[in-house]
Amino acid sequence: MGGTATWEGQDLATCENQINRWGLRAFEAEAQHGRIRPGDAAFPEWDSSIHTIDPFPIPDSWPRWRAVDYGYAVPYCCLWLTRNPAGRIIVYRETYGAGKTASEQAYEIRVLSLGETYFTSVGDPAMWAEKREGQRYQSVASQYGELSVPLTQASNNRIAGWNRLHELLAYAEGVAPGLQVFKTCDNFIRTFPMLTRHPHKPDDVDDNPLLEDHAGGHRSVRCDGGTVVGYDEAPEAARLHRWCPQVRSRR
Repeated sequence: MGGTATWEGQDLATCENQINRWGLRAFEAEAQHGRIRPGDAAFPEWDSSIHTIDPFPIPDSWPRWRAVDYGYAVPYCCLWLTRNPAGRIIVYRETYGAGKTASEQAYEIRVLSLGETYFTSVGDPAMWAEKREGQRYQSVASQYGELSVPLTQASNNRIAGWNRLHELLAYAEGVAPGLQVFKTCDNFIRTFPMLTRHPHKPDDVDDNPLLEDHAGGHRSVRCDGGTVVGYDEAPEAARLHRWCPQVRSRR
């Protein structure tokens, strides 16, 4: 890997650790000054000076929802979202991590959610799988439910979701975008701009399993089905959970 490291004195072990934690593309951007060509960016309208905001207390009257993408060898990701009276969606919290069981993930999400009420929590449809390699197992969604984190199955309508996300990111002078992210959501902010177009499907985002799209393709912002999950009462709207830095593997 070429380039000059951002931090001097990094040895190979440090670099490998950062790649494992963030994903290859995030590492290239942070440590090797790697950048995506403007024409390849899936969402060129993203502007961190516009789409990120300082954290503030969320009023109890604002609707809230959560969106989860499971992973074990690769990080799982949960995002917390709300919508203000003007209709703007705000990502106000994130968590991710690899090497955690479904029960450990659900417990972590439950602890981070203390004192809050959600009218829905959505999950990757793969979390409902009960068969792997011909064997029958308890689904991840069921394990979450046993720990009081019930999930609603999201949709995989990718193209409609990405189109809706373009609409949410749009802004004009004096008009804020329909989606903003708390500046404390470091992984979302770092990896979302790195999402690239699919090489053969210009309206889709590259789903190469070696790219860290865990948070960037998250259902709750991708808005599968063209609506906003939780607020429009349409579970197929969730798609924010692929923006956590990772090197994805097929599962």
